[in-house]
This record gives sequence, C-alpha cells and structure tokens, in this order.
Amino acid sequence: ITDLIGIRILTLKREDWETVDLHIRKVFKDNIIESKAYVCYGDRDVYFGKIKTEYTNKGYRSQHYIIQYKNISCEVQVRTLAEEVYGEFDHQMRYPYRANNKFLVRYNHIVSKAVSELDDLISTCCKLPDEELDRLDKVCNEVTYKDWKADSTTIEDIDRKYSKETEASEVLKSRIYIRKG
Repeated sequence: ITDLIGIRILTLKREDWETVDLHIRKVFKDNIIESKAYVCYGDRDVYFGKIKTEYTNKGYRSQHYIIQYKNISCEVQVRTLAEEVYGEFDHQMRYPYRANNKFLVRYNHIVSKAVSELDDLISTCCKLPDEELDRLDKVCNEVTYKDWKADSTTIEDIDRKYSKETEASEVLKSRIYIRKG
C-alpha cells in the first residue's frame, strides 16, 4: 500500500505542474519510485513527454508521485484547483459504491469536461500579456449587458408566492419562465 500517507499539492493552472515536479524531484531525489500523470483523451498536452502519462476516459486528472523512504511509502498528488473539485465530486457521489450508476456516470463525464474547460480558460488568461488584457478590457467596456437583478420578479419572489404545499412542477414552470424571460 503506497497511499497510507498522502500529500496533495494544488495549483492554479495545469502548466504549474512542471514547477512542482522540479521541486519534488529536487527534494526527494532518489526516493521517487514512481511518477505519472493521469490525463483524459482530448486534453491539451502540457507534459511533452517529461513525465509518464496514462490516458483514461473516466475523467480523472492528476499527477502522482510515490516516494519511499526507509520502507515507508507516501503518495504525493498534484492537481489544479478545478481538478480537485472534480475529484471531490467523483469521490463523494460516485466512487466506489455507485461506479456504474448511469446518471452519475453521465454527469461525472460532464463535470470532468467542464473542469477541463475551466482549466483551459484559466491557463489562457494567465498566458495573456498585459497589453492584450488591456485591449480586451476596452472591448468589454463597449459591450452592454442587461442587468438581471433589475427584473422585478426574482426567484425569491416566486419562493414567497408559493406555499410549501404547492406542486413542485408548478414552481419549476415559474422558474423556467423567468429564466427565459
């Protein structure tokens, strides 16, 4: 058993893995007995062959390092904040007792894709130079948005309107109507 002792390192963006990898290798040197990155098919390759990668279609992403010192093993996991959200969702809702629940398998896949997109958005924004961010700020200042809070009917208004005995479908129809309107 290699994960009785565990350390999790969280990063903001995927590209930060390399900084963490270099630090782990510097600190633990010859005590690393295994290192690999779990990635999903379709993910951007940020590893460029610098670490063993294992591809999956299950949605899980993380880098794992097994470190052994005097016959004691420790697992270090490195993942983004978004990947951490996915991992917690997966472990709380699906793994291990509902692994074959078709509803959770489907929604787990959707959460995984959303996490990947979020990581890509964060990485892209972090790569943009200041001049480009300033230019994009000017573009956004030219765009107007309808203030959704200005609408006189809110979800709270609907909640006050219906009693606890009201059919759920009736409340849901009202909520859907407001969101469309």
